[in-house]
Amino acid sequence: MDLYATYTEAEIDSAAESKLQIVNDYLTDLNTHLENIKRRILIDDNTLLSMIAALNAGFNVILYGPPGTAKSTISSFLPVEFYGAKCNVHTADSDWNVRKVIGGITVTYDTSVTPIQEQIGPKDGYIVDDILECYESRLETTDFDTAFTVIDEFNRTNMDECLGPMFTAMGSDDKTLKLDYNKGFNDDFVQVKVPNGYRMICNMNKYDRTFTNELSEALARRFKWIYVGAPGVENYPQEEQLVEGNVFGSVASILPVNPVNLMDIEDCENTTLFESCITSKIYSVINDLRTDLEIGTSYKIDAIRLANHFFKLKLATVNWSAYPGADSATACTKSSASDVGALTDPANESQLTELFEKIILDTIDAALVMTVVPACESLEDIDAIERNRVRFENYERCKNELERMKISL
Repeated sequence: MDLYATYTEAEIDSAAESKLQIVNDYLTDLNTHLENIKRRILIDDNTLLSMIAALNAGFNVILYGPPGTAKSTISSFLPVEFYGAKCNVHTADSDWNVRKVIGGITVTYDTSVTPIQEQIGPKDGYIVDDILECYESRLETTDFDTAFTVIDEFNRTNMDECLGPMFTAMGSDDKTLKLDYNKGFNDDFVQVKVPNGYRMICNMNKYDRTFTNELSEALARRFKWIYVGAPGVENYPQEEQLVEGNVFGSVASILPVNPVNLMDIEDCENTTLFESCITSKIYSVINDLRTDLEIGTSYKIDAIRLANHFFKLKLATVNWSAYPGADSATACTKSSASDVGALTDPANESQLTELFEKIILDTIDAALVMTVVPACESLEDIDAIERNRVRFENYERCKNELERMKISL
């Protein structure tokens, strides 16, 4: 696609600024979409909601964990189901370099003439190709609304080198990706804006150190890390049904439904309940963590943004019909879980209070495990990690991740 030769700068800017869109019933029929995914993949709701919250909040994602936990399947399934996104899957290897991933000068051969002519010129890499396909989806009529890059085996190459030109575009408000390799060849295309509708989803087995290149802290922070673990004992019966469906049934042929009606993802919205029960606790944990770890303001910004999107998704999973007198909008005007519980009849009050206490804990847990907990890996000290495990005592996913860090040390 010859972007700048085909479209005006105004058209390109408009496509770049367009938000990522999501299926328009995601807040009214969220559980149906989650069930569509879980018919094919054994995964818990909070992991799926973390992935959706991160993508909604504008972040790229790394899924990591042991082999065989369907990370690749999730990466290609969820974006279609929720965003109508085409997923371009690339498998990293030790030969990857910035020329393959972003682009560079390469040699091609024109076999249509005799003798064969050697030609030297620029060639776009995988990610630039996918970004251009994202533009194509926005500017032309295609089967998809956007395009995502999916990278399998993310840790089997030197991603710091491969993604070097993307660092600024991934980590700041300036989404401009410099394409210096086009200078002197295609001077109209020496930079491109990374569209707001584009995302990267990367998969890696974090604990396989064979052929692994360690990611720099700067690169790691440009992604939100989501652990996809093996099923626990309580999930074995469900897992075995899924196995039989894959082997003897039609589970393996279940495909995501490409949504027809999409809408812009809603912006973050502060509410009394969010402010009093979630924001203050996230600030408190991060402030306390700074006694062990020097982390900047962006961690708070990321955590609050993720928490807001995750909280909105959790509210959408509540069966409000079971709690007469209560609804999502009214619940958000309250300042505590017990105040929310008091909205419904006395017979269900304690149940609704307990549910909201769990929603609040899950929200804080999800925000922290995707932001500040990965930074704890730089401690490289078992005692410090153990201190932080106690600090995160109320947050199960955070505790589990810190325990995995301690074991790996």
